[in-house]
Amino acid sequence: LWRLGGRWGFHYSTYQDRLDSNRGDSAIRRATVQLLRQACPGPLEITEFGWEQIDDVFAGRANAGADLVVIAGGGYISCNGAGELPDRFLRHLDVYRRLSCPIVGFGLGLNCLSSYQTGQPRMSARSVASLGQFSRLLALLSVRDEVTRQALAGGEVIPDPALLLEPKAGGLPRRSPGDGVWLGLNLAFHGPASTLLLARLFPIVVDVLRTFGRTHRLGVIYFVHSDAERLIPRLLRAEGIVVTVVDGPPEEMLSWYGMLDIHLCEMLHSCILAANRGVPTLNLAYDSKNWAFYQLMGMEGILSAATADAAAILGHLSGMLERRDVLSQAMLRRKEDLRRDMDVVLARVARLLSGEAGA
Repeated sequence: LWRLGGRWGFHYSTYQDRLDSNRGDSAIRRATVQLLRQACPGPLEITEFGWEQIDDVFAGRANAGADLVVIAGGGYISCNGAGELPDRFLRHLDVYRRLSCPIVGFGLGLNCLSSYQTGQPRMSARSVASLGQFSRLLALLSVRDEVTRQALAGGEVIPDPALLLEPKAGGLPRRSPGDGVWLGLNLAFHGPASTLLLARLFPIVVDVLRTFGRTHRLGVIYFVHSDAERLIPRLLRAEGIVVTVVDGPPEEMLSWYGMLDIHLCEMLHSCILAANRGVPTLNLAYDSKNWAFYQLMGMEGILSAATADAAAILGHLSGMLERRDVLSQAMLRRKEDLRRDMDVVLARVARLLSGEAGA
């Protein structure tokens, strides 16, 4: 349909692999395990449960043998267009009330798709009350941004764990300065809301890449963060855009992110992994979490996915390229500051795990 009439006729579910679809979730999980093991260097047994496995069996196993329960995940708290929390979250509350060991909320985040135009979440009174009950069950609460801290009425702000994920050993060789401009790209295609935005954004992005390519020797690297996105490089090639595709574990993706000069993306964790490597990034935001991350990092390159046009995108990318080194150094300094905040919270987690009072 796109080639014939320029009309978007694709649905994300047709292209989705349901086994391990979201690289951002994978990056959070892997980074959280890395960080916990760094904080507790002795023997540490970690048993992982998915969000759909928080049930009576989970409660029984936790009460029988766990010293600590850690709840992690950037999108663990989410609300729909009416500001309501999912039934999953309410079921989890009942399970957590029955646990006998301390519970830690680690780098939790709030996702509100309804807020993509303003960056501000909208929540119902019932959701606010449920979040208050959740917070009171925790021995330690840390959150990934100020928006989530306000929603939970407290908590230590730490970076999303993926900002501190360690790349695969070895990595890729650095490019030489004469290799042209390498631009990273990621577009969201993982749900109904993102699909509607993609139908609008795709022709704009094609226009941006063509225009930028006329003034720069441009290489485009597409980062697949959700499996349905594998369609997008095919569509770009059909439009005459030469693109390299990176589709692998987050640690390998980090090495490729480190090759970039600048980056253009929608998905939050595409922003975060680029920031991990100090790559200036323009985000086309569709969720309160995107604005919140930029606020935490002190970054300014963010536009609403609902209103961004080619001229605005090109202006931001050109400015980022001109100031690439300055922006990169500022991002890496901020990352180091946030690492210190993370270490403070990890020390408290370690004390809870050892049974120290007042952690």
